Amino acid sequence: MESTAAVLCHRTSPPASRGKEVAVAQRKPRKSSTPVVYDFAVAEELDLHGMAVDEAMVAAEQLFKRHKPGAIVRLVHGHSNAAPDSIRKSLHRMLATAWKRKVKRYRLDFQNPGATLVELSG
Repeated sequence: MESTAAVLCHRTSPPASRGKEVAVAQRKPRKSSTPVVYDFAVAEELDLHGMAVDEAMVAAEQLFKRHKPGAIVRLVHGHSNAAPDSIRKSLHRMLATAWKRKVKRYRLDFQNPGATLVELSG
């Protein structure tokens, strides 16, 4: 007789040595009863699709200059991050280094991972 621990383990295939099937506990994904809502207002959104990396960096810097400290802007760069010179990677590199004093914090948008939210600092 199998123990409870063996039944609740999360293996997807049986162990090779025994050849027995192991039951896998199935969990249903939780459904949120309320939609996720931003607790902040995005001041402006800049779409960087179709731009070269250099053009995108210049456009982002101009956007930062137009807004006051504390403003939150969304930079839409797309999901692509396979290339070493993608807009997303270059943007995050600039946010962490050259624009460090202009940016309080940044992160991928949880509703759209093809965009980055940037909070500007003073």
